[in-house]
Amino acid sequence: MENNERLKDWLKQYNEHRYNGEKHSETEEDEKNLSPHITNSDQAEQEPFIGFQKRMYAFFIDCLVLSIVVLEVSNLYLLFLIVSLYYSILPATPWKGTIGKLAIGATIVDKNGDRITFIRSMLRFYGYFFSGALCMLGFILIGLDVYKRSLHDFACGTFVVQKQEVDKRTKETNSLDV
Repeated sequence: MENNERLKDWLKQYNEHRYNGEKHSETEEDEKNLSPHITNSDQAEQEPFIGFQKRMYAFFIDCLVLSIVVLEVSNLYLLFLIVSLYYSILPATPWKGTIGKLAIGATIVDKNGDRITFIRSMLRFYGYFFSGALCMLGFILIGLDVYKRSLHDFACGTFVVQKQEVDKRTKETNSLDV
């Protein structure tokens, strides 16, 4: 499958499910319906991409987890190494995210819905600094982008999506392979 074919198929299935199987023509009115600002709580639960608020919750959970390390490590360089490895290794594992991301039910995937590599994960972590250095504009992009991607997601070609959506797609793909 082509690189973007899987993502396009995923979005097509998502939109069909979102509109209860009704086909809509792609008009300006439909573009408004696809807005990332969802008011219906049922539709918000079905949104496959994780928005700013849930990502902030994940960040606070990760801070709680890492605060245990901060209390034990006094060397600043060692602390930075541990934090960068935490944010680089865990997304590259089958968990596909940090403990905070897993706690909110999110995973970090590439454009094909697959696990990201360690190098991409490390670049994504260092991209946090650029997202924050630009007066937090890199993080504000999450609220403006339809796919809810931040600057470091754009730079690394990653998406933060609901884990259940990835699991569902994986099961569908595996059942087709059999």
